[in-house]
Amino acid sequence: MTQENQNLTMWQGEDKTITVSLVDGAGAPYGSTAGLTFTWKVATSENADAALLTKSTGSGITNGTSQITIAIDEADTDDMTAYLRLP
Repeated sequence: MTQENQNLTMWQGEDKTITVSLVDGAGAPYGSTAGLTFTWKVATSENADAALLTKSTGSGITNGTSQITIAIDEADTDDMTAYLRLP
């Protein structure tokens, strides 16, 4: 299930790595994510028309066992407000 309305705080020009643990409907670790694709987005609100930042498998997201890793590079935040805190 997709978790929405998450909080993320970071500075403009900062590198950040986010690790997301994946569980199945019963709450047990998912297992291998090999062959699956994921998309992760940052927006100013859940109803925003455009994402401020998007990462996907092979382009910032690395699959693992029961988790994915999202790599945010400093260049990804160069055009964002100096300090952005998403509610």
